Amino acid sequence: MRFNACSLLLYIALVIYSNANAQLNKQENTVSYYFNTIGDQSAILNGTKYLGYPNYFKEGHPFYTTDALQKGQIVYDHVKFENIQFQYDLVADAIIFQDSNHRIQLINEKIEKFILEDKIFIRLKQDSPQASSINSGFYNLMFDGKVKFLTKYIKTKKEAIINVNELLGRFEASSIYFIKKENRYYTIENKKDLLNLFRDKKGKIANFVKGLGFKYRKDPENYILKVASYYDQL
Repeated sequence: MRFNACSLLLYIALVIYSNANAQLNKQENTVSYYFNTIGDQSAILNGTKYLGYPNYFKEGHPFYTTDALQKGQIVYDHVKFENIQFQYDLVADAIIFQDSNHRIQLINEKIEKFILEDKIFIRLKQDSPQASSINSGFYNLMFDGKVKFLTKYIKTKKEAIINVNELLGRFEASSIYFIKKENRYYTIENKKDLLNLFRDKKGKIANFVKGLGFKYRKDPENYILKVASYYDQL
C-alpha cells in the first residue's frame, strides 16, 4: 500500500514537472518566434513619419526608377534586413520603409548600405579633405577595385504657375559621377576629366576607348564603368 502511495506521488510530481516544462518551452518558443520574425523587423521602424509631397506634383516621381515599393536589402543599425519592401527617395536622399500601417523615413546615419535592383548603395560622409568633393549621402557603388566608381542619383523639385493660384510640380533627374583614386574622390563631368585622371596609362586608355563603339555623351555611366574597370586591370 505504501509503495502504491509513493508511486502515485511520484507520478503526480512528474506530471506537474512535465506541464511546467511544456509551458516554459512554449514561452521560450514564443519569445524565439518574436525575435526571429517580428522583433528584429520592428527595429527598422526606428525613424520619422514620411510626409511625401504636395499633390500638385503630378509629373514624374521622387523615387529611384519606380514609385512602386521595391524588394531589397538594408543594413540598418548594424542589422541586415532582407527581402523587405521600401523606396529610395532621391529628392530627400532617404529610405522609406512601409508596412500595412506605417510609412517611415529611416535615419540616414544608421544605414550602412542597401541593395535595390541588384545595385549596391553605400553611405558616404563628408568628413575628410579626401572627401571634400562629395556630400554626405547614398551613392551607387558601380565598380569596387583599386579605383572605385560611384554614381550619385539626384532628383530636384520644379514648380511652375500654370493658372491663378494653381501650381504644377515635377521632378527632374540628374546624376553626378565620381572616381575614387588613391584615397581621393574626383568628380567626372566629361570625357576629358576621365582621361586626365587616368593619364598615367594614357596610351593604353586611348586605344581602349577607340574600341568601345559608343561616345561618352551617349552613355556616360557605362562609358566610365568600362574605362575604370579596364584601368583597374593595368
